[in-house]
Amino acid sequence: LLGTIATFLSYSFGGVTDFLYVPFLILAFYRWDRFVTGRRWTRYVGPTCLGLAMAIKQTPWIIFPFLVIAVAYEAWRRFGRRRGLAMAGRYVAVALAAFLVPNLPFVFDSPGPWLRDILVPVEGSLVPAGQGAIGMTLFLHMGGGSLTAYAAMVAFVFVALLVVFVVTYPLLRPMMALTPAVILFFSARSFGSYLVATLPVLLIAVASAEHQPSQALRAIIGPGQQEGIDQEAKPPTFSPRTQHAAIGLALAVLVGLLVFTFSSSSPLRMQIQAVHTTGSLSTVQEIAVLVTNTSGRTLNPKFTAQYDGGAITTFWQVLQGPSTLAPKQVASYLLGATNQPSQLPLSSYFSVVAYTEHPDTVSVSNTTLPSPDHITLSPIAVNEPVPVGRKLVLHATVRNLYDRPIASAGIPVYLGQIIYAQSGTEDSSVAVNGSAPGTSPVVSYTNSSGVATFTVVGTQADSDPVSFQSNLRNGANGYPYGYSQIITVLFTPPRA
Repeated sequence: LLGTIATFLSYSFGGVTDFLYVPFLILAFYRWDRFVTGRRWTRYVGPTCLGLAMAIKQTPWIIFPFLVIAVAYEAWRRFGRRRGLAMAGRYVAVALAAFLVPNLPFVFDSPGPWLRDILVPVEGSLVPAGQGAIGMTLFLHMGGGSLTAYAAMVAFVFVALLVVFVVTYPLLRPMMALTPAVILFFSARSFGSYLVATLPVLLIAVASAEHQPSQALRAIIGPGQQEGIDQEAKPPTFSPRTQHAAIGLALAVLVGLLVFTFSSSSPLRMQIQAVHTTGSLSTVQEIAVLVTNTSGRTLNPKFTAQYDGGAITTFWQVLQGPSTLAPKQVASYLLGATNQPSQLPLSSYFSVVAYTEHPDTVSVSNTTLPSPDHITLSPIAVNEPVPVGRKLVLHATVRNLYDRPIASAGIPVYLGQIIYAQSGTEDSSVAVNGSAPGTSPVVSYTNSSGVATFTVVGTQADSDPVSFQSNLRNGANGYPYGYSQIITVLFTPPRA
């Protein structure tokens, strides 16, 4: 039932690879403590599935040490230190073996590249993006001068959470499945899928594992005598003072890292100056941006763009502009979309993003929306053929971002005409507002209600309908935007 939620389906259909490991992780957490209490071969299902999940993607790697500590604690509590640690070692061995089996062909073929590539998320120069703490930099322009600071935060949060997990055990035991979402929230690459993918796992873990509320309570109020457990077999416990000190120290250091990360300003100041569009395709294919290197180092920026609240395109080409920027240098760049998927929707807010290596930084320009206004044509459709010579009146209403009419006179509105035939596009021969037949586009100006009027008269019958579409035009840069819906009209011979 949980897996049928639209979020899970959309992630899966969209190709998010996290959901390939989720079934294995669910099996790994289903009664995960049976590895300690079970006596049949089924006890090995958990570590085997955990190893297979780790072989699919690196996210389950984060869960691995937490689960091993939990297994060690439960085994130590039941059977004593020596046997408990031995069982934890067996759990590790089975999980690592399951991880290596599907990887062995790649290890034998190219061990160096295999090791390098699986460690890319750890040491690779990844494009910062996502909905975690990095959003403060990408959208609020806080920080960006040190992506290494994000890496330091991830490393610290991982170690700190591991320490807190140990000293407060079993208080955080039910939350082991959420550790990737918590830790990677502070990464320079942090996506909501890290949390969404672990929610089914969390549900299974909480519902199926053995509950120990009394022990969780003792973990909060302090160690005490545990009924029915040999004190020699009891694993070490920590006093409330130690627990509070560990949590307080972790939070203090984390706050310090956050302050340093968000106070490290981006080295590049960027201002979008102009855009060049694809016309009726309604995309941006070139961007002119003014870049200032405010740092004291020579930088080699690489540019891309983000839109729709965080979607990152592929890197754009530098059509004009220097390859390096000296300290305090100001330069104009003309950036071009590398391919059609990297072109930006003309109707979306977007900004230019620049990355540098050595030092690893990210800088974000101002956010712009090239076409906040748009046109709607009425009638919304012409459902009957129109005889040649008969007048047809089309009204074009200028509307704002919220689809409300803009009551302003004198706004130029353009109406274009063309025939989309089976063999390709053809010129049409319709007279608009008394212009010569086939003139396209024809301009008309809005009245005080924000409505422009076009009188359309067919001059030639055709078996293919004529398509009409209106648009606005940017006054400063001259590019068209705000396209209306397309209205098709079939012109027939005049009636007798």
